[in-house]
Amino acid sequence: MKIPPINIKPDPGANLLKRIRGLMASEEGVQARLDKFVKIISSAMKANVASIYLRAGDELELCATKGLKQTAVHTTRLGINQGLVGNVARRARVLNLAEAADHKDFLFKPETGEQRFHSFLGVPLLRGGRNLGVLVVQGKRARIYSEAEVENLLTAATLLAEIAIADERAGGKKARLKGIHLTPTGPETITGQAFADGLVQGRAVLHLPPVASGAMIAAKPAEEQIRLEKAIRQMRRSVDAMVDEVNGDTVGEGANTGAATGAAMGTASMVPASKEIFESYRLFAYDRKWLASLREAVNTGLTAEAAVERVRNEHRARMQKARDPYLRARLHDLEDLANRMLRTLGGENVAPGQRQLPDNAVVFARNLGPAEVLDYDRDKLRGIVLEEGAATAHATIICRTLGIPLVGHAERVLDRVEADDQVLVDGEIGEVRIRPTPKDIDDFLVRLGIKAELSTAFKQQRNLKAVTKDGQKISLLLNAGLLVDLPGLDSMGADGIGLFRTEFQFMVSERMPRLVEQVALYKRALTAAKKGDGNRPVTFRTLDLGGDKILPYADPQPEENPAIGWRAIRIGLDRPAMLRYQLRALLLAGAGQHLRIMFPMVATTSEFQAARALLDKEIARTEKIGGAAPAKLEVGVMLETPALAWQIDAICHYADFVSVGANDLMQFFFAADRDNPRVAGLYDGLHPAALSLLSHIADRCKANKTQLTVCGEMAGKPLEAICLTALGYRNLSMPVTGIGPVKSAILALDAHKLATLIKPKITSATPADTLREDVLNFCAQERIPV
Repeated sequence: MKIPPINIKPDPGANLLKRIRGLMASEEGVQARLDKFVKIISSAMKANVASIYLRAGDELELCATKGLKQTAVHTTRLGINQGLVGNVARRARVLNLAEAADHKDFLFKPETGEQRFHSFLGVPLLRGGRNLGVLVVQGKRARIYSEAEVENLLTAATLLAEIAIADERAGGKKARLKGIHLTPTGPETITGQAFADGLVQGRAVLHLPPVASGAMIAAKPAEEQIRLEKAIRQMRRSVDAMVDEVNGDTVGEGANTGAATGAAMGTASMVPASKEIFESYRLFAYDRKWLASLREAVNTGLTAEAAVERVRNEHRARMQKARDPYLRARLHDLEDLANRMLRTLGGENVAPGQRQLPDNAVVFARNLGPAEVLDYDRDKLRGIVLEEGAATAHATIICRTLGIPLVGHAERVLDRVEADDQVLVDGEIGEVRIRPTPKDIDDFLVRLGIKAELSTAFKQQRNLKAVTKDGQKISLLLNAGLLVDLPGLDSMGADGIGLFRTEFQFMVSERMPRLVEQVALYKRALTAAKKGDGNRPVTFRTLDLGGDKILPYADPQPEENPAIGWRAIRIGLDRPAMLRYQLRALLLAGAGQHLRIMFPMVATTSEFQAARALLDKEIARTEKIGGAAPAKLEVGVMLETPALAWQIDAICHYADFVSVGANDLMQFFFAADRDNPRVAGLYDGLHPAALSLLSHIADRCKANKTQLTVCGEMAGKPLEAICLTALGYRNLSMPVTGIGPVKSAILALDAHKLATLIKPKITSATPADTLREDVLNFCAQERIPV
């Protein structure tokens, strides 16, 4: 049965704050102050229990209580993933329960005597974005605590965090509690995920989200409505100014080449691709539903700040339910906008790029939106580390644009870093070193030096063609999807675009891109490829949606196995109007030019034939209305399924070219999710079975005189790339960061000699689990840089 909230009026907030401030000024020892604190909270909240849990390494220790057994103090400990207290600490979110024992995370600790209690309210002790512990109240009655009570406990937790930190730092009479370490001191290494490439040495700056006013109920509702409308206008002007600045910027020569070390980012300019992101962001600022929700909340009697928090919490609830990472990333933009509204309501009005930073700043945060990134002084921002984040988030794309190294999913990094700590950020492997040792720094500086030398070497060989020592010409192509990727064509000397992911334009927009917008993007890609060597091809992949790529404006239906579910060409064939609309845009953009189109995730030749038939209808339509046709049209297939690999002769009969999507093909081939650490070890492109499959595809395409390319991570890794070259692949498409290293390896390679080594091994009756060591030894002997 759902238990309705019972509003028990707590002591006035002012009285509670007065008593806590008196405690803060006390000269008593830390334990005595904590003991008094829980008594104050218990009395003010009329709670049967008030308890303080503080961080002790990876555990939470009960350090003071009023209502639980005193013998449990400094005895009871919970892991960060244990119990309701661990839930609050792990999520850094309030937990308000009428019946604690019914929650899935409830953990009974008999030594505390808590079995008599039902209701539970826990709030995190946050300071500077770090979680120091948890403040808890409990009651004998099963009830939900009111908003006012939650607000009072949050305020108390903020003050308690200051008390705990001040006591620990003071030393002497107020020495820290034994085993409790709230301010980290030793060197630590945290492994996350690399979202934006680069190496940076700098000083930690903790990103502080705005704190909403403690007042929840408006004293004068009419005046509060005026405050909200004024804040909306100011927020819109701020967003408009930011978008206008982005639209006015031009591409910097070194933007997004992957060669930057992060040591001197300077004033790298935004590229036109950012327009797509910030126009999308501006749509949120003008979104009628969002603004209507804010106005409705104020009309119910809430303050403007409380209205923003209520609507933010509604979006957070959606975010927790969203399975799709891209939808979650879009909702982070609304979180960013809510923060901007709270800052505006608080009287803060910072222009883009004007939020002050010390020199060589590395910003640490739980998450950041794209606008928050641009708020910081770009001359001093060197890197960003996030506890959350996403590879597809708008903030990530902005960091790649600006050449700012970004590490995300750095679990609990805010618990381990202090403001002004020296840090080393590795955006290549996703590693962060906090308070590094002298040896760590020396090793890192060596890597910075090597990266700078490699960057120089890659620039020097930019205009060299990738030709092996035995004369095999290899085309090194670029993977792209937004305008932000296009500068890499010239900066790294790419031979064209081997994979243009057209779905990215759809995913960074909050609505379906119009025909004219699609045409404009495709034309920009074709124009960029014409610069320098005018014959550079661009291969457009039609929409590869579904799986982990769900449109934010679509209504995604959950699937048990989305990677092999309704996605890519399957959606296109089931929604032919959408696919034809895109094909129409491609034909318009490619009028009079060389146009290459390929269909993704094809499992059977009949699927390819059906997709080609839709293209033929659009070609016929273009001819009927007198439109210009492409000067040359090639239609290919992306080979990502083992099923199509064994129909290779048949598909070569229909397709002009084949492009191997190595990421999905290997994932399906090994039945191993490459993003799942438990099975990622099974995913090895240099396993003899994988090389045998790739060799079969290369041999059959050669026999059928069909062009062949490899796209994916394999193509951009020097070791794997030279093996592909040895097997007969002559077109490799990769991220911009892979072109320089792969070209260096190919220039030093004798492809025939490597083929002689690996081909017998992939057909051996007793194959090894991987040929990685064999190929590494070969590279050492041949002095091939991998």
